[in-house]
Amino acid sequence: MDSSSSNNSSQSGKVSLEIILVVSVLVGLGGTIFAAVSSYRSGTTRDKCVKNIASIQQAVRVYQTTNQLKPGAEVKKEDLIGGGKVFELEPCCPAGGESYTWQSRIPLPGVPLVKCRHVTDLGHAPTTTRRW
Repeated sequence: MDSSSSNNSSQSGKVSLEIILVVSVLVGLGGTIFAAVSSYRSGTTRDKCVKNIASIQQAVRVYQTTNQLKPGAEVKKEDLIGGGKVFELEPCCPAGGESYTWQSRIPLPGVPLVKCRHVTDLGHAPTTTRRW
């Protein structure tokens, strides 16, 4: 009788160990998947922000050309944003919905008109501005 209860106890211990091992593996996989999804989301948010900045830059160049303005000429958000203008609504960073910081003058080619406040912490800055 002793040997059968010892076998049951041994098998019960093995089953418990196997369950703990399976749960540990599943938790590890879940953590890895969560990290990958989080990284993907931050990358798409960064890309959307950079595209917004590029769109604003293109809009200011069209405004500059249409109105025959030179770099350094004054430009206001109201010149580009509003009913019947380039943007109906003010573009904002998708990471938190904050407005961009706007310069008050048309920048030189290659210099962005707006800046995102997430430039340093989330990398929301264009890598190239060569055609701007």
